[in-house]
Amino acid sequence: MKNVIRYYLRLSLPLFGVPLSNRINPIYVAVLDYPIEIIIGDELTCEACHTIPQVNEIINILGEELGEKLGFNIYLSRFNPMIPFISYYSVATLSLSLILSELLELDIKDVTESLMGIETELFNRELIQVIQALRLSTLNNKPLLYRYGEEAVVIEDARQCFISTENVDRKEMVSLGNEIFYRIEDIDNELGDLITKLAGLTTLKAYNSVHLGNPEDVLISTYCRIENMIWYLEYGLIPPVSDFRECVKWIPNIGKPTIIALSLDSKRNSGRGIRALC
Repeated sequence: MKNVIRYYLRLSLPLFGVPLSNRINPIYVAVLDYPIEIIIGDELTCEACHTIPQVNEIINILGEELGEKLGFNIYLSRFNPMIPFISYYSVATLSLSLILSELLELDIKDVTESLMGIETELFNRELIQVIQALRLSTLNNKPLLYRYGEEAVVIEDARQCFISTENVDRKEMVSLGNEIFYRIEDIDNELGDLITKLAGLTTLKAYNSVHLGNPEDVLISTYCRIENMIWYLEYGLIPPVSDFRECVKWIPNIGKPTIIALSLDSKRNSGRGIRALC
């Protein structure tokens, strides 16, 4: 690739929404105040930058499908260990979609949806829905609600929040890969339906409490605790330790879920964490 293309995009992060096997539920995504530079070019373009193995694999798959090598790689200027890997993967694949939409003269949304089909070779479908939500949030540069098969609801009245992965209890973190140990619906379909409804309703309630109701931390923390219990029921993950006013919760990630702390109060946050819009 002769020309070097650079994108400056903000990372996004899944706030609420537990990926349940064979189920479709809304996902509530925040956009981080953390722009990074994505560089698209050949292997000599950015010697000190980072690449993502799964993105390289997708580029190879696309080259095979198109019958020719694409001739470029995607590089990220920096990694922050506080930010889950799924955020970096999502912004890298969005950049891939942007360049492909230009090269192939296709609509960017059509390209990202086509990318979801290729990703089934790498991840389960439930995680791909989360990734697509993150891509759409970064593309719009705004937080949003997304449910697969429906138009994303872009949040125009976004409010400031703070997200941190520091000083949270990780003693019970376990590696899950892309597998769910068991599904509630395998044991009891009726209970599986109820848990799915609870998971979706919790996501919508969390959004409403931030934007439409009284956004008290104690109310948000309640929804965080409910989601943590859903993670426990479906994945066997022990809820992280927090007090009744704290929102410390599991969120989806590539490889294994991650624990974050979410705050709507800058004074309680005390300057820790990454500023975001939620």
